[in-house]
Amino acid sequence: MTKQFDTLLWIGAGSAEQPAHALQTAKHVVLVDANEATCAELTQRFAKQKSSKVLHALVSDTASKHNWYSYNLSELSASMPATAELTQLFPGLKLLETSSMPSMPLPKLLEDIGILGTNNALIIDCPASANALMHSLLQLPEVPFTQIQLVASAKPLYKSMATQADLQNLLEQHGFELQVIDSSDPDFPLLQFYRNPLWVAVAQTKQQLEQAKQEVKEIQAELMKEQEQHQVTKNQFAEVQSWFQSRKKQVEELKSAASLQLDQIKSLNNENIQLKKLISDCEKVAEVKSLQLNEVYSCYQTLIRNKLSVEHEFEKQVNNLQEEIFSLKVKLKDKDIELESLFSSEDLMRCITEKSQSILEAKKISSSSNFSQLLGQCDAVLIEYIKLREQLIQGHLNKA
Repeated sequence: MTKQFDTLLWIGAGSAEQPAHALQTAKHVVLVDANEATCAELTQRFAKQKSSKVLHALVSDTASKHNWYSYNLSELSASMPATAELTQLFPGLKLLETSSMPSMPLPKLLEDIGILGTNNALIIDCPASANALMHSLLQLPEVPFTQIQLVASAKPLYKSMATQADLQNLLEQHGFELQVIDSSDPDFPLLQFYRNPLWVAVAQTKQQLEQAKQEVKEIQAELMKEQEQHQVTKNQFAEVQSWFQSRKKQVEELKSAASLQLDQIKSLNNENIQLKKLISDCEKVAEVKSLQLNEVYSCYQTLIRNKLSVEHEFEKQVNNLQEEIFSLKVKLKDKDIELESLFSSEDLMRCITEKSQSILEAKKISSSSNFSQLLGQCDAVLIEYIKLREQLIQGHLNKA
């Protein structure tokens, strides 16, 4: 028989007898069961077949511990408790024990056994957990199976179990078409699904279309954002343009004011030049005046010195005149005495007058113009003195 599939993964393999001839359809077979005794029997049975592998594991959708419900009919043991429908089908069914078992997520199982490509087959013979396993499988980026066979039931025989219709609907949504229903066991029919190869292309196209739509939405959103940004930029540009016009007007006003200030500066500069020239002329005049003042001051100093010299000489001459006057007084006194004895009063008066006039004439001739005032004072003193002498002589004559 030609090997149709690369790998067959059988979860809940049990005795691995139904469906018949399933083991001959694949190059490699992986049998998985949660019952340890069943796994031991399968290992012993396929020990000589290198293409077959047996794993003891409770496969689920999450990596956590699950309860395992063991019944007196081992093929009905499951990870969920039986419902009334199942006990009606099997009146003698009894729960032997409930134990907690670690579980292995389906994606981890696929990774461990190393399934490659999509040309593989999957059999799930555990109706209680088929729905959870299908959801976990179909969430993978790529489903590595072309054929999927499920043991299902028209009624929920276990708690939270999906029905045959639920599983069919779920798989058809992901491109798996129901081709065969094996009703050898009417209570647990075997559903055989094949994935339509065109569905993959359609799904990829839909995915690409959705991506394209999403990209279009993003582009539209980006475009709207760009338009809003463009409008904001346009408004900002209008504000900047308005601001620029305002600034331009201010610049023009500043230029006009600067031009006026420049004219004022030029005018002030011209005035400054004129003031500098005037200051220079004033400095020259001041220099000339300073020289003249120095000359005047020098002349003044010379005049002061001359004045002091003249005053000193004048004082000296006054002193000499005073001494001469005193000497003359003394002589006049002596002469008065002599005249009293020798001359008459008229002769005395005439002699005194002539003598005084001769002295005055002599002094006037000898004195310079600088001593005119002093001589005048001396003359006044002599005249007064002569008057006194005349009064004295007249009194003496009256007595005689």
